[in-house]
Amino acid sequence: MYLSAFITNQWLSAVLINDNPIEIVDSTFVKFPYKVRVADRVILQEDINKILEAEFKEYIKTINDVNPIFILNTTYPTDITSHKLVTDILPQIPLTIVDINQFDETLTDFVSDKYLNAFKNYTEYRFTLPKDIKLQVDLTYLTYYIKNNLDKLLGIQNIVITSPLKFSEIAIMDYIVNIVRQFANTIKIAGTFNFNIDYAYNLIPIVTALLELDVDIKQFFKDNPLAPDAKLIVAPGVEKYEVFSSTLHALDGKEKTETVNLRTNALNIIQLKENEEIKISYKSKASKFSGKITGSRTDVYFDNREFNLKK
Repeated sequence: MYLSAFITNQWLSAVLINDNPIEIVDSTFVKFPYKVRVADRVILQEDINKILEAEFKEYIKTINDVNPIFILNTTYPTDITSHKLVTDILPQIPLTIVDINQFDETLTDFVSDKYLNAFKNYTEYRFTLPKDIKLQVDLTYLTYYIKNNLDKLLGIQNIVITSPLKFSEIAIMDYIVNIVRQFANTIKIAGTFNFNIDYAYNLIPIVTALLELDVDIKQFFKDNPLAPDAKLIVAPGVEKYEVFSSTLHALDGKEKTETVNLRTNALNIIQLKENEEIKISYKSKASKFSGKITGSRTDVYFDNREFNLKK
């Protein structure tokens, strides 16, 4: 087995992966119990080993029972000599990743004066930002990212937003909905977007372990697509869509359809969960589609607002 751990000076995300057959056995996300400023922290191999052995004690006795892989994200003080750098891993992930790391100093540019002092205090000493501050920072940064990377989003369908969250399940679902709404309010491209919120940073250690096992990463994600947390269809001007039935007309043998009218110039919701699938068709001057769509944890958002059209 492989134990792949992505380590920062605030937390670690680790996955235990069986290599034959390849499958994820377990994963964990741990905030380090430090009470000193982030800048004064030193990451020691001995401490990391103890944390991993405790987290995966059901499967291993010592770190020597597995093939460990350590991934670091910068040159912060550490005695971990054998490691990989996350900057070498990210380009090999065939997904669009938007990383909202609250400890990035540039994020202070996206914090309003109302929250600035609290933001600096939490990021200097603690891990979890209060929900209202975290959401305000992330939504503002997401708007900035979209406006500055619009060309990169052309033709993109799968977006992974990496952002450390330590909220309740209800709060996380609310966070996801707010992220999708903000994306819809900002994007100017017709298309379908699937969102995954990697709030435990599991993607990086998983991909690193797969690379170590010589797995074709593009083929892996093609065969094992991520189940979306949210889905957004941007289709300006579409007033209705047709839902195809598996039942055929007795006379002509064609698929029966049902017309669903949408609220005009609005962000509509199609109730369709991640394990459900329907075949639909719609068209307008700016957008058209005919085919199958699957749902998500938070259903499907259908945005037909006319301003969502690239000039």
